[in-house]
Amino acid sequence: MKNLILINNHSFVDVITNSSSELFICNTGKSIEFVKEILAEMLQTYSKATGKEYIFDHVFGDIYLAEEKADQALKLLIEWDIPWNIHNKLSEETTKDPIPEMDYSEGYEVSVEKRNAWIARHREDLENALKGFIFIESWSDNSIPYGLFSMIEDIFNADRKHMG
Repeated sequence: MKNLILINNHSFVDVITNSSSELFICNTGKSIEFVKEILAEMLQTYSKATGKEYIFDHVFGDIYLAEEKADQALKLLIEWDIPWNIHNKLSEETTKDPIPEMDYSEGYEVSVEKRNAWIARHREDLENALKGFIFIESWSDNSIPYGLFSMIEDIFNADRKHMG
């Protein structure tokens, strides 16, 4: 005898669970221009090796110095824990006041509100810690080939955030 389980889904997207965007937080000490040049060379080599043509602007999204777009960088940190490479630059006062956990049982908006309040309390320290970091965002879901992840992490001393 076989059992049949029916699951009501909200939409077809509920069935697909493998799509996600990526964020690389790089502590490289290099310029944006250098990072883009190396990314372009990596992508060209990857394209050649796999036989698939990748277009830079359809793989990588916004690439920027975190301090030049602090609001955008901090917004990304609201939902994701602060990576070790930024956490290590925070003051003792900030690290003694840990960022609130995302507690979905109390509601997404409540958790974001608590994190926004934490960021407001420590904004100056966070902005100082962001100095010199380069953020590399994916252009869309799954746009950065998985084969490049470890290269980006290694070459640019990056922490990768899987944005869900």
